[in-house]
Amino acid sequence: MDYLDFKTFKGLGFSQSQETFNELLPKATRQLDGLTMDFYKRKHNLQEDLQSNQDVRRYRGEAFQISVGLTIEFMDETGITSTIALSNANTPNITIGRTHVDATNPVKGLVNSSQGYVVPEEAVRQIAPYGLLYRGI
Repeated sequence: MDYLDFKTFKGLGFSQSQETFNELLPKATRQLDGLTMDFYKRKHNLQEDLQSNQDVRRYRGEAFQISVGLTIEFMDETGITSTIALSNANTPNITIGRTHVDATNPVKGLVNSSQGYVVPEEAVRQIAPYGLLYRGI
């Protein structure tokens, strides 16, 4: 089951084509499933959350869908769809005499790479308040 359909994706204000959406949805889903430790894949039902009478469950589901959309948008705009692509992104270095400049790739600062996933920080901030990043037992 997909977490997001194209109609909902467009309704959230994203502008990517259906072809791009279809291509990137599985990649974005895989990254978010990893980041959330399969929160909706194994433990919970996204459709039940979206239809819940409890506001917090409904907001959690909506935030997760927004995160999927933001991840698709990020992947489309940067071309980075995996941690391998992120780590291989061109990072310029230059040495002139005794001066060495090591500029980091600005894209690397936009993703939650510390966790090992290509999920933009904006998407992480959407789901964090709802416990989707909880790592306890």
